[in-house]
Amino acid sequence: MWQQIRWLTHKEFVYEWRSRYLWVGLLLYLSATTFLVYLGIPQPEPSLWVTIYWIVLFFVAVTAVARSFLQESRMRMIYMQSLASPLSLLLAKMIYHGFQLVVLAFVAWLLFALVFGSPIVQTALFALIIFSGSLTFVLAFSMMSAIAAKANQAMLMTLLCLPVILPSMLLIWRLSEGVLSPKVGSFPWADFLMLWALDVILLLLALILFPYLWRD
Repeated sequence: MWQQIRWLTHKEFVYEWRSRYLWVGLLLYLSATTFLVYLGIPQPEPSLWVTIYWIVLFFVAVTAVARSFLQESRMRMIYMQSLASPLSLLLAKMIYHGFQLVVLAFVAWLLFALVFGSPIVQTALFALIIFSGSLTFVLAFSMMSAIAAKANQAMLMTLLCLPVILPSMLLIWRLSEGVLSPKVGSFPWADFLMLWALDVILLLLALILFPYLWRD
């Protein structure tokens, strides 16, 4: 199984490298969104900075991860069924898009710091939140992308994601506000553990439900 995951992950990287315009498009989308926010709010307060950052990253994640299964043709999916197990394919796509989203999240942080300045005091903890939040987006959006692809309705993914992702977004916002203070003891570690618990639940649900969706 791990050989299949490694092979499929490498295949995703090769495919995306050949279609480099996808990365360029996402970076352009991120840059344009940041610039538009700057035109409306040139100097946001720290709490507003955090809110805008995660809203921008949310839409970037939807755009990036939505292609996970929606871009696959039916014949290609049938071909993949003969080569790999459903869990191998799901985990490979999650690994690739997790890497992609973490890179985009740190690029967004850099852009926000250059354009607005950075109010983040505890940078190491914020980096950990970025990694955790990106993982949450990937876990939620990958499964919803597969469901939307089966239904052949791209807009269905956004509708399905909202009730799943909203509790996690609230936790991410509270965690991010915790790194605005220099007091390490003020960081809400209970919320951090709850976020990871939600990630584990999303992963388990995906591993249980995806094989049924795959063979349907």
